[in-house]
Amino acid sequence: MEIETLLFFLGAIFTVIAIVGGGLEIDKLRIPSIGIVPRFFAFLVGIIFIITSSIGINQFLGEKSETAIDSQSNFTNNQTVVTSEVEQTRIKAEQQLALAKQARIKAEQETQQMLAEQARIKADMEEKVAAAEQARIKAEAEQARIKGEMETKLASENHRKAEYKAIDKWRDSFHKYPSTQKIIAHHGFFVKSAPSVNARTVKETSDYAVIYAVGYLDTDRIRFYISEWSWKRASRGHTTNWVFIKAGSEEQNLPTGTQPSWCPRASTRIELLICNNAKLWYLDNRMNELYKQIKPQGQRQWLRNVRAKCRNVSCLEQSYKERIVQIGGSY
Repeated sequence: MEIETLLFFLGAIFTVIAIVGGGLEIDKLRIPSIGIVPRFFAFLVGIIFIITSSIGINQFLGEKSETAIDSQSNFTNNQTVVTSEVEQTRIKAEQQLALAKQARIKAEQETQQMLAEQARIKADMEEKVAAAEQARIKAEAEQARIKGEMETKLASENHRKAEYKAIDKWRDSFHKYPSTQKIIAHHGFFVKSAPSVNARTVKETSDYAVIYAVGYLDTDRIRFYISEWSWKRASRGHTTNWVFIKAGSEEQNLPTGTQPSWCPRASTRIELLICNNAKLWYLDNRMNELYKQIKPQGQRQWLRNVRAKCRNVSCLEQSYKERIVQIGGSY
């Protein structure tokens, strides 16, 4: 217990003694009487104690109030400090969050820039590869073109040499007609750049045609004609073209024969067919040989009633073969 409180209680006791010191009896409670001097002294001491304790209590209460105020102030200050620290922590956290957000945005931007740069580099590389491929294809095409031109030129030169060689080979065998001859090609003809079946073909026809020839030469049992038009061109220095009359495939391997001597005077359709077919040359010459040897009967009737009715080479060939066998010969 504090001294101020003790003094207050003592002062109160002495004051009560001073008041009731003259004697007091209440029912069975009896307080004896004391003298005036002790009562006065007790009252005085009680008042002093009470005043002293009051002053101490007030000071105590003042100190307590100041302590409470200080405590409240300290608490308020502490709360302010805590609030300030929390606010600072919040602000710092927000700042760190903002910095993190900025760092993320910057990282995303750098990533996008890096991807864009990689895409640009890839596109540049693909463009360079495509350009190189186009250049390669163009170079190969140019090389192929140059090679083709050289091969064509070489083939043309070789052909020209072969043509000149063939012309020189058969030049002495050329026979010129006294006048232009009309020659019928029932199955068409080839126009060759030289008198050879293997020579380059300048022109080809497959239909019935008429050729106006100024001469011919025989090579490997194949007769080549020179047309009047080609003869005129050759006289002006142009390449000579040779006409090869088309016939059946079996005529490429014919027995050796020469054109009948009467062919330059041929005028009828049958005569022209015979004079333009090497197989028929052979058969007609064979028929004439047998006729001179055997002198068969009915030759004129055969000429008029059988041979004259033919309309093509195959019919004439069959008629000749049958007549030769009929008169006792062979072909």
